[in-house]
Parts: sequence; C-alpha cells; structure tokens
Amino acid sequence: MQNLISLSSPRWSSQDLRDLASEAFQCDDDARAALVAAELRRRGEDDDAEDIERKLALREIAEALNPYGDWATGCDTHETAREWNECEFGADQVREWLEAGCYRATDAAALRDAGVTPEQAAMEVEVPFWDFRGALAGAVCDGSMSVEGALERLRQEPAS
Repeated sequence: MQNLISLSSPRWSSQDLRDLASEAFQCDDDARAALVAAELRRRGEDDDAEDIERKLALREIAEALNPYGDWATGCDTHETAREWNECEFGADQVREWLEAGCYRATDAAALRDAGVTPEQAAMEVEVPFWDFRGALAGAVCDGSMSVEGALERLRQEPAS
C-alpha cells in the first residue's frame, strides 16, 4: 500500500482512497478513515467524503449506545444508531438523552424541537396511567405522556 503521509499525492486515485477507507473501517482505524474523508472532500469528492463521515458518525453513536444495552437499542444497535443519526444527534447528544431516560431518537427529537433540554427531560414526574415516578423523557418514550403533556408539566414546575 502507498505511503499514508502523502494522501494528497496524485498517485492516490479516488478509488485508492475509497479502498483505504474500507480497510480503515475493517481495522477500526477511524482516524485514518477521517483523513481519507478530508482528502476526498478536498478533491471535490463530496459524496464519497459524506459517506465515510456518515459511517464514522454511526460508529460513534453505536459506541454511545452500547453501554445502555437492549434498553436503548431494542437489540439492534446499528438500526438504532441510524435512527439517532437521521434525527441529527451526535454521539454526545445521544448519551445526554439516554442519561435523561429518553431511549427513542424520534421522541428525543420531538422534545428537542419543542425546546426541551435533556436536563429538563430527566425531571422526575408522576407517570400517568402507571403508579410510579420516572423521568419525563421516559414517560414520553413509553407513550404515557405526549410531548405536549411534557411541555405542560414543565410549565407547572416552579422555577429554581
């Protein structure tokens, strides 16, 4: 394989770079894959660069999901990572929402888009229809509270 230091060399064809990115993913070398994406973007190969960057983002999100197990992934880490990515969450944001008790990307996005922060979503509330207290986000995820209901509950909370 050609010298990695000179990725910008014309000796590296775009196909060589795509092959290098594939090898990097197989070896879990995300840093190398990111360098390849940057070089492809510099060359105007935006579609290929975006594909690599999307794969990198999905890997980071999957790593963020892993410690939470089936509760957060429903037994399909890759599909769940894709859902979080499609809802425009990065790995750090995924962790914040999971810590808040929100295990569904679409619900986290709906809460986020309604102006709710992960800190607010973590607030403990009496869960409607069930006789227990839990995170506001969890109540939205399990369907016992709507986003509108969550917003109303937050409006009722006294300012600290």
